[in-house]
Amino acid sequence: MNVNYLLIGHISKDLSDDEPGGFKLGGGVLYSGVAADVLGAKVGILTSYPKDLHKTIAQDKLLKKFQVKHFLSRSATTFKNQYENGARTQYLFSTAAPITATGYLRSEFNEKYFKPSIVQLAPIAREIDSSVFGVLRADFIGATLQGWLRKRDSGDRVSFSQWPNYRNYLKKLDAAVLSEEDIAHDKLLAKEFAKYAKVLVLTRGKNGCSVFERGRRLDFKPAKAIEKNDVTGAGDVFAAGFFTKFYQTKNSAISAKFANALAGYHLEKGIENLT
Repeated sequence: MNVNYLLIGHISKDLSDDEPGGFKLGGGVLYSGVAADVLGAKVGILTSYPKDLHKTIAQDKLLKKFQVKHFLSRSATTFKNQYENGARTQYLFSTAAPITATGYLRSEFNEKYFKPSIVQLAPIAREIDSSVFGVLRADFIGATLQGWLRKRDSGDRVSFSQWPNYRNYLKKLDAAVLSEEDIAHDKLLAKEFAKYAKVLVLTRGKNGCSVFERGRRLDFKPAKAIEKNDVTGAGDVFAAGFFTKFYQTKNSAISAKFANALAGYHLEKGIENLT
């Protein structure tokens, strides 16, 4: 397999009245995949979606250069984001089939065929079963945590939810990235997660990021402040930048500064112009 950066998670349908067909494709695997590709990786995506979305994904200009393998699902993971004064309200209307250890082992991305340099777990709706942790083999395993920290209410609105068994799973990661929004701005929870993670990065919007490593916290402000209401995908671009640079350098400070700059470029230019 000609892939050295494997992303696992759902490609989503992001509903939008401004898009042809009423939606655009999204999800952490898409945004992180584009960033990893720009940085020279050969990207693979293991995901799940319904048959009626296959043509759209196969022809998408951002995804078509990647090796995308999927499990068939009855429905797609479908979101709608609403922004007001820089704040996002998110709705989740449906979810695609989960990704399990059995599914991974049966896929063409199984370690029987290759060992990727980097695996990034990028859940957006708790779709990655905990069993996957037990079968992954890679030089570096990173994760964006947002999908394990979400729930939806009876009105389909997305809000924060605690992640069961986080102590066990954070220890299995070489690095993890999450945002202040992901944990409802709970500073104590970020410190709690940091106790169990080898490296934990908390993204803080225009304030850059904080890196927790070996009991220390270091803050890194972006070199350039960018004001933008739609920040969709910025954290995913940041994560791919951080994981790639940290895998190369083993230096969290260099990696944080690099990831800040890459996410800022995405906010300024848009994902289509990141390539």
